[in-house]
Amino acid sequence: MYKVDYADVDENGMIAVDQVVTKTFGGRGSDTEALYNPRLFVRNSLTHQLVLPMVLQQTSPGKNCNVEYDTKGNVIREQCRDTETYTTQFA
Repeated sequence: MYKVDYADVDENGMIAVDQVVTKTFGGRGSDTEALYNPRLFVRNSLTHQLVLPMVLQQTSPGKNCNVEYDTKGNVIREQCRDTETYTTQFA
């Protein structure tokens, strides 16, 4: 969240903007167009809610294994590799 002071303008005509609060949502791969277009922020001054569109992505670790068995059901060979599972939400 940023605090904008329209009365505080420097010699280049730039308005003073201070960062007040930072909140991180989602993990790697998350995105919101509001990062590039601040007009997408919608604030309800009566309920003090801030609304913006975002894509949230979380990852969870896992394993992918190939197992080879003999005719009696005994494990002959097992090969595993680490994987990541992605969960994407649209808000």
